[in-house]
Amino acid sequence: MVFVQSLIIELHEIGVRNYDGAVFTAANLAAEGLIAFELCAGFGINSAMIQAVVGTALVGVVRFDAHLGLNNKSGDEFYNSNALRDTGELF
Repeated sequence: MVFVQSLIIELHEIGVRNYDGAVFTAANLAAEGLIAFELCAGFGINSAMIQAVVGTALVGVVRFDAHLGLNNKSGDEFYNSNALRDTGELF
């Protein structure tokens, strides 16, 4: 976890292993009062993480239709594939 403090915002950068970890982490942080999230492009634009905080926090998404770090797939496609669901691991 990385923290960056400015005069205007406090930024927390948190890495997760998979979509389930993102949903769990985001829901907990929103419950603790976090009001905005900025998602890495690897999560895609239809992430379950967005649904986990809808109504309690704002979500911005950096977007790549095909992410180089995810075998040229979107995060939605990559993380929702059958192979990944079996292992829960990124690679």
